[in-house]
Amino acid sequence: MVRLFSVIFVSKDLHKRLLMKHQEECKQVDFQKISLPKEGEVLEFKEYKKTERHSFVIYADFECLTRKVNTCEQNPEVSSTNRYQQMEAYSFGYQRVSIDERYEKPPVIHRGPDVIETFIDTLLEEEREIMGILSHNEPMIVNEFCLLEKSVYRTRMNTIRSDNHKIFAQTMIKKSLVPFDDKRWILDDGITTRAYGHKDNTNI
Repeated sequence: MVRLFSVIFVSKDLHKRLLMKHQEECKQVDFQKISLPKEGEVLEFKEYKKTERHSFVIYADFECLTRKVNTCEQNPEVSSTNRYQQMEAYSFGYQRVSIDERYEKPPVIHRGPDVIETFIDTLLEEEREIMGILSHNEPMIVNEFCLLEKSVYRTRMNTIRSDNHKIFAQTMIKKSLVPFDDKRWILDDGITTRAYGHKDNTNI
């Protein structure tokens, strides 16, 4: 459900057509408009360009026991809050994944007392290790065979995507190095390039 609240503001850049549409909709409701998807319509996330890929991600989950709490019945004529169950964590599990497979770890499972404290201490240790990895700059490896032999190299990536409210783990293979440069003209040696429109490109 999407709630659009009426807000009064003045902006010289506001499009006049959008303002008129907003005013017409505000006349038909009291203070908010409820917009629901149509029957059979599926909401889907499409703004992938606004997402940001991170070097490390930790997926974690807790398992809890539900214990009954001694309480008394509240007066239904008076507003009140009644606690009747307490969640007690007894185990956790997490897995560290990375865009670089060298730094990934197998799943970690812990069960026992002081679950929350142990989980926090473990994450702090993971943080120290990750910060140590990120503080080390590795030199970029340039594959000269890509240019000299005109070879195309592809990279395998593991991602998690949602499609029609169903979550999938998938493997993608995409081009990572290609010998063709569509922004510059590659000369006969396969390495030297010139910009299009260069004065020496008369014989090309």
